[in-house]
Amino acid sequence: MNSNNLPPNQQIPEQPDPQVEALLHDVAQRYHYLDTPDIAGAVRQRLNSKQQTIWRPNMALRVVLLVLIIGLLTIIFVPQVRAFVLEVLRIGNITIIRETPTSTQAPTLNPTETRTPRPTAPPTATPLPSVLSLSGETTLEELQAQVNFPIPLPRYPADLGVPDRIYRTKLQGLLVTLVWLDDSSSDSVRLVLEILDPSAYAAKNYPFGDEQAVKVNGQEGLWISSVHQIAYFAGSSQLVRTVDANVLLWSVGRLTYRLESKVPLEEALKIAESLE
Repeated sequence: MNSNNLPPNQQIPEQPDPQVEALLHDVAQRYHYLDTPDIAGAVRQRLNSKQQTIWRPNMALRVVLLVLIIGLLTIIFVPQVRAFVLEVLRIGNITIIRETPTSTQAPTLNPTETRTPRPTAPPTATPLPSVLSLSGETTLEELQAQVNFPIPLPRYPADLGVPDRIYRTKLQGLLVTLVWLDDSSSDSVRLVLEILDPSAYAAKNYPFGDEQAVKVNGQEGLWISSVHQIAYFAGSSQLVRTVDANVLLWSVGRLTYRLESKVPLEEALKIAESLE
């Protein structure tokens, strides 16, 4: 039977040409197909990158906040750290060490040292019975000729006049001390005005809570009304004396001023602001 005479649905399928099939097979073996791009991987990588960009700043902020919280908790709950933070003040070249209830002993502090402690022998303390025990007594004229800054004298109170005793004491820097007596022939001190040059340093120990921040001619100052000690640094030694008087501290430029008297704060401020 001739296949051409069969109905369409009963046609015998044509057999593939072996030569054509071999040719297609050979071409397929030698043809280089392009790699299919990893679209899913690229999308995943981009999403991860966006998540990291958002996450990293948040983590950095969290780390900073954590460090601050730990530091605050340390200050609050560790007595030694809290005592140190509360104990140290500075007015000009005078370091003030407050004795707090949490510290059994005020730290020995040398204001000239850097933040990195160095193992050194403790300074030798030389006690001074009185401000009148200072060395280097001189006159006002000689003093002014020996220093490169003006020596101011208070105009208030009107009856104060010129100092009865004047000292130029060489420490690490220069300490100028002007003393007025209740009676020029006695040793009863009425008023003391001290000036520390930029290279002179001193430190005070006094009870916590007995200080008051004040302004002296617009400058930051401190008022102390308790018995305390002051130490003047002189290289490897210290001059130490007990102060049973009210003290007003302030600085002007690179000079540090210290007014010691028995008068109340209002009077002390008038004296300090009358200097010329």
